[in-house]
Amino acid sequence: MQEAEESFRRMYYTGDMMSAAVVETDARWSHPPYGGMEYDGLNMTVAEKVWDEGRSMFVPDDAPAYGELTGFTGDKVLQRRMLIMMDDYIVLADYLKGGAEHTFDNLFQIKGFKGFDGAAENVRHDGQMNADPLGSAQFITDCQWYQTEGTARAKFAMGFGRGFDNDGARMRESEDGPLNIDVFAAWPRSAEVMIGTAAEAFPVEKKTWFTVEADGETLLDDQTGAWILGAKDVELDVAGKKQLVLSVKAENNKKNTLFWGNAKVVLKDGSEVLVSELPCTFENVLKPGAAGVDYYGGPIKIQGVPMANSVPAMPKEIRDVGVVTVDLSGVEAVAFKARFGGDFPLGDEAQRRKTMAVRSSGSEARFLTVMEPFESESVIQSVTAESADKLIVELTDGRIQEIIISDLDSESGEAKVVSKEWKNGELIREEKSF
Repeated sequence: MQEAEESFRRMYYTGDMMSAAVVETDARWSHPPYGGMEYDGLNMTVAEKVWDEGRSMFVPDDAPAYGELTGFTGDKVLQRRMLIMMDDYIVLADYLKGGAEHTFDNLFQIKGFKGFDGAAENVRHDGQMNADPLGSAQFITDCQWYQTEGTARAKFAMGFGRGFDNDGARMRESEDGPLNIDVFAAWPRSAEVMIGTAAEAFPVEKKTWFTVEADGETLLDDQTGAWILGAKDVELDVAGKKQLVLSVKAENNKKNTLFWGNAKVVLKDGSEVLVSELPCTFENVLKPGAAGVDYYGGPIKIQGVPMANSVPAMPKEIRDVGVVTVDLSGVEAVAFKARFGGDFPLGDEAQRRKTMAVRSSGSEARFLTVMEPFESESVIQSVTAESADKLIVELTDGRIQEIIISDLDSESGEAKVVSKEWKNGELIREEKSF
């Protein structure tokens, strides 16, 4: 977040072909208030509050006070944004400048990611956008990173009203019907682009207590608030043991989420065997409809990491303990490994809210983005950035529109924009903001 500094409008224009405005701020950036909103009369630490709510997240020993702002940049960052409204789309032109090197992420939150048109190479997967326990990016999970070349066209499809999935979205005031949004990340030409899962308002949080016993000996007795985060990695010595007992007690069964993620045993020869492949008995444990999926038919993901080979752990009767008994007598097991936690998101993920990030590093950054909202058919054929200040937009009816920006990075910030439109090689419209 940014310090509370005054912002300024540097340009405003409205005409027949376009409208445009520029706003800037110059402020230090920081982490958000630690633990989020402070409530009057709530005499709790952050650790106490999250556990009281049935949540867990990593709390460092030197954690800030509840609500404290930390991690301020040593320099101010000038952030200047131009928004250009055309008949069929919006252009966002961003200029950022700091006194030191920074990593800048141009962020969008949109539901219903359908995929990319254009060159987007899958390069890595992170369970969290950033695991820093003081930052808010820890709550963006299941992050897939791509390397893009040229314009990356990210396609999103959502809708509102009857027949559309808006669970957890808190978007009750939207007009009924379909809404598609294509996001064209045009500049930088070569960039890292992330699609991650945003936190939504699903009642997945629950207090859990879990134990691991082997041949009657308690090897682990722990607890966690399992929600979007709250995963606990388990690695235990079971050499010579013939039976494992995995027990779970939970509060809150609004949503069924609990699993022993990718549970497996390591054998004496170093090989591994999935617990799901060993003889198991279940007592008061709710099982999904099929192996490898969550309780609502979607992929199993614990703290953002896909875990298809998981053992169900959700108690069927919430007042009693759910128990999985694993027979180890047929193998020479030496260790047990699993990630215990709650699955998120639930079921079909097609309409979940995604965070899209376009990343740039340096003391300065420029971004050019085109956003096209439409109900049924896109009218944009292609978007090409010839530079950070010049866009060519080709429409499906053969028109070509050119947008030229100047002085966005000037000292005054009083930027200008020119838009031109051609059809069949003939200039048919032109408009200037000055």
